Amino acid sequence: MVVADAKEKHGMKRTTYRRLAKVTLQGMLTFVAMNLKKMANCLWKRLCLFIFLPINRKKRKFSLFNL
Repeated sequence: MVVADAKEKHGMKRTTYRRLAKVTLQGMLTFVAMNLKKMANCLWKRLCLFIFLPINRKKRKFSLFNL
């Protein structure tokens, strides 16, 4: 799945360089960018949950007699 995403979304179908060192560097930079993107999405989801679901809610017990 990761290699497929790199191929389709990040231009890794064909390399632009010819030597092993440069191709390796291009691959590393691509996968670093993909990991940063995943991390940013994860942090954004956590931030949204933190904003919309406040932690300090008072718990109330409801019953028919305590209205």
